[in-house]
Amino acid sequence: MERVEILLDGATAVYGSDAIAGVVSFILKKNTTEGNAYAQYTWPTHGGANGVDAGISKGFGDLQKDGWNILGTLGYAHQDKAAGAGTAAVSESEAASSRSRTAA
Repeated sequence: MERVEILLDGATAVYGSDAIAGVVSFILKKNTTEGNAYAQYTWPTHGGANGVDAGISKGFGDLQKDGWNILGTLGYAHQDKAAGAGTAAVSESEAASSRSRTAA
């Protein structure tokens, strides 16, 4: 990302009536050939739901010299299920079953 422009009011002349309250514009880079790689591993303090997130990106071509530029990105994300004991996640069938037992 190259920059972020925030117009709080008066943007209707440029963007139309949808921009009465303001506009946030994300200005992206037009010519990038740099590479980037990242990796992240998370582990909660109470166990379960460990996760991994990784990715790479690389730009090719020079917009001024070649007349083209493309950016490729590849990412991977995975998160384990949370530990079953003590979690608030309950399936709908378990909740219905619990309601029917308490109503009897």
